[in-house]
Amino acid sequence: MKTFTIKKKRDGQDWEVLGEMLARDWQDAKREFVNRCKNDHDIRFVDIDNIDDDEREVYADIEKWYFQKGLYLFDETGGMYPEFIASGVFDTLRHDVYTWTICRV
Repeated sequence: MKTFTIKKKRDGQDWEVLGEMLARDWQDAKREFVNRCKNDHDIRFVDIDNIDDDEREVYADIEKWYFQKGLYLFDETGGMYPEFIASGVFDTLRHDVYTWTICRV
């Protein structure tokens, strides 16, 4: 297992270490990073192609018009105009004035 660090920063400020995690390899680390980002209270995004059955009704309108498969970021109000952020797993996420990233220790 390899150790990876999750960091967050606000524009113009230094990185703050949020924690560490263990993963088998870089791809697994990015998958776990994406899962942790989904559960962060500051951001909200969904994988349009992998919506849970209990969420399908909420996102039904979005599925009618999304132009690209992948992950979409929603505004804090849950607005219906999400921004496309990635086609798959990623190692850096920028939203508003914040950036989250993962790196190997």
